[in-house]
Amino acid sequence: FKHIYFLASDTSSIFNLKMFSTLVNNFFNLPNDFMFISFLDALKYILANVNEPMVIVIDELPFLYRTNKNVLSELQNFIDDMHDSKIKIILSGSDMAFMEDILNNKGKPLFQRLSFKLALSPMPFDESLLFLKDVKSNEEKAKFLSLFLGRPLYLEMIDTSKSFEENLKNIVFKKNAPMSNAPLMVLPLGLGQSGIFMLILNAIASGHNTQSKIASFIHEPVNNVSTYVTKLLSYKIIERRETFKGNQKSNYYVISDPLIDYYYSIIFEYRDLIDEGYGEIIYSNVKESSDLFISKKFEEVVNSYMMYLNKSNKLEHIIKPIQHFKADKTSLNRSIEIDGVSEDVFTKKYLYVIETKFRNKDTSIKVLEHLKESVSIFKGYKDVYYYLFSKTGFSEDIKHEKGNVHLITLEEMMDAD
Repeated sequence: FKHIYFLASDTSSIFNLKMFSTLVNNFFNLPNDFMFISFLDALKYILANVNEPMVIVIDELPFLYRTNKNVLSELQNFIDDMHDSKIKIILSGSDMAFMEDILNNKGKPLFQRLSFKLALSPMPFDESLLFLKDVKSNEEKAKFLSLFLGRPLYLEMIDTSKSFEENLKNIVFKKNAPMSNAPLMVLPLGLGQSGIFMLILNAIASGHNTQSKIASFIHEPVNNVSTYVTKLLSYKIIERRETFKGNQKSNYYVISDPLIDYYYSIIFEYRDLIDEGYGEIIYSNVKESSDLFISKKFEEVVNSYMMYLNKSNKLEHIIKPIQHFKADKTSLNRSIEIDGVSEDVFTKKYLYVIETKFRNKDTSIKVLEHLKESVSIFKGYKDVYYYLFSKTGFSEDIKHEKGNVHLITLEEMMDAD
């Protein structure tokens, strides 16, 4: 289609109007120095002079609104007049809370004026894997997915001719690397630069993942923290997770984006040194912590793989989203932590239990026996299905297990189609 694509800037209303005017001028061969008196004036000019299919795209609408509070009313006026034309208009923005509000709030000018909306979510496991088809090592694929799962912005940065470690250094640890200041690139403008938001994300990444723990960690009143946490939730920067069979008090927060989580877990306190060119030294000193982080994040990759099996109807039942389980005091007189637990959607009588081992040691029968003992605290299920994932494989003593025990290797995961 013939089109005008405009990327709004969070600068000034005059600058945005000038840039949009330039695009319109180029489209209609008008003098380059001509500037319309308003966005509505420019849009009306397009409407009056276009008689063929055309698309107008306004990207990062939230930026435009911050510099021009009248723009939503101007768009309303234009949209109401363009129905009989051949023009389509696409409005997009990375500030999801803002976009939802202007479309769903009855008091906003654009309410009930959309014909279609699309929220872009992270890609599923099998689609993410397509970016890694030229990576020969399954272990390397697993590491890439642990940090970049579902995010094409990150996955397309991978140089498949280089190792995971080389890619990680080039993407994050080098001065002026593409993602050395990841939060400033992927968080809504202004949010990534706000000290309090950064401190909250650092707290969550450090394991202080409830409001009371966050408040204590950053020395802020809980009420203040609650306000900021609500904002982070609305932006989908963090998620509220529920523990399997848990109550409201057992809910906890996680950072949605694995690379942002990595930034605040591993890089946050060294960011200035990396900007000064000390990335190689920093990496050598945090490598152990980095490896541990990636091994824990592999649990999210496994969960994504299980959901891929679920949607492909390759499990025994359709299951609910997978949840973590942790309890300090149990009827077994010991603490219990299970990587993933779910139950079937329709009868809730079949339990699914997931154990993930991303270590340089084969998983043995003792792991399964310990898991079965832990699961015994859940009563009333007709059957339990065990899915065990291992980086290096399984010892002979567990390979003879049959029935509801599934042993899945990296090779099997990475052959998903």
